[in-house]
Amino acid sequence: AGNPWALIYSLSGGILSLIVMSMMQFKFGKHLSLAGISTLGAAFHNIGQLIAASVVFGTIGIFYTYLPVLMLFSLFTGTFTGIAAHFTVRNLKKIIGSL
Repeated sequence: AGNPWALIYSLSGGILSLIVMSMMQFKFGKHLSLAGISTLGAAFHNIGQLIAASVVFGTIGIFYTYLPVLMLFSLFTGTFTGIAAHFTVRNLKKIIGSL
C-alpha cells in the first residue's frame, strides 16, 4: 500500500497530462511530433501535481518555488520520452507490416 497523498498527486498530474496530450493530438496532431506532445504532457503532469500540492498545503507559493525547475526537467524528460516513442512506433510499424 502506498501513501494516499502520492495517489492524489499522481492522479492529478496524470489526468491533466492525458487531457492536454489528447487535446493537442486531436487539434494539432499533424503539426506536433510525438516529442512535442510528450513534452507538453510532462509539463502538464507537473502542473497537475503542483495544483494538487497547492490545494493540500493551501498555498500558491509552491508554484513560484518548483515550477521553473520542473518545467526545465519536463523539457528534457518529455523530449526523451517522445523520441523513444517515435522510434518505438516506427519499429512497431515495420514489425506489424512484415506479418
